[in-house]
Amino acid sequence: MSLLTAAVLQGPLGTIPLSPSNSGGGVALEFAEIPHGQSNDSFHDSSSLLEPDAASSSSSALPLPAAASAASAGGANPNARFYQIGYYQSYFDVTTSQVCDRVLRALLPFRGKFYRDDDGSGLGNPEKADLYGPFWICTTLIFLLAAAGNFANYIEFINTSGTGPNASGGHNGTDAAGGGGGGAQQQLVNIGVWTYDFQKVTIGASVFYAWISLVPLAVYCFLSRVGSGNPAADGVPQKGLVEIASLFGYGLAIMLPVCIICIVPVSLVRWVAVGVAFAFSSFFLLFNLGTADVNNKTLLPVIAAILVLNFGIAVLTKFYFFEW
Repeated sequence: MSLLTAAVLQGPLGTIPLSPSNSGGGVALEFAEIPHGQSNDSFHDSSSLLEPDAASSSSSALPLPAAASAASAGGANPNARFYQIGYYQSYFDVTTSQVCDRVLRALLPFRGKFYRDDDGSGLGNPEKADLYGPFWICTTLIFLLAAAGNFANYIEFINTSGTGPNASGGHNGTDAAGGGGGGAQQQLVNIGVWTYDFQKVTIGASVFYAWISLVPLAVYCFLSRVGSGNPAADGVPQKGLVEIASLFGYGLAIMLPVCIICIVPVSLVRWVAVGVAFAFSSFFLLFNLGTADVNNKTLLPVIAAILVLNFGIAVLTKFYFFEW
């Protein structure tokens, strides 16, 4: 049997023989008509064997690390430790409008729950506690309270020393004429010279930073210790440390207008302002912490501690910062 060797060309019209090696032997070649579309499909199918598919190429790509994904999304790094800044990044991720709205809610604590069950995103998620507002409320309060206290003391100093520097000059001149320079120097000692009390800043920073950090930590430890994890059963609320610290910080918002009011050199006005601040702040904390149930004996220690410490802040405000 003879062999037939032919060179062929694959084209859109079929298989075309170019040069058969043997024209004899009665071998017949059959030509089949190949549609143009089918030829193109076969061409693309064969080319797909050589080039990887884009979809399979993208699916086989390695995913980004969790840290890189979180960083690219602008959120906190989930792998960060509690002593790293990235751990607290999400608690400072709030807008100005959110902070202003929460400050207004803290000033009017009788309007309802502070942190709402719906954050307004349409997903039904509860509001997330933040630390940005509490930190700046506390910091602003420290400097505002020190400035207002010193200014109130200066007003009282002017009122108690007559006409201020003019009165001192008159007395000094009289004493100098009658008794020489020693009398003038003694008069300056008696009248005194008003100076700014910078210690109000350090005392305020120590007290109020401890109020939003150490006291919430103690409350959190107490509630975690006495609670069973089921508030419906034992009536002990289960709050996170960040949420408790946030509530203590926002509870100081009522003190900001009180600082301005207490500049008025009227003792009754100051007492009323400090008393209102104590009442509003105490109600705000006890109501939003869920510890306002006085019938629950388990919660009595934390209720008493909050009231006593809050009352101590009110007394400190009246007798130290506005002692005149």
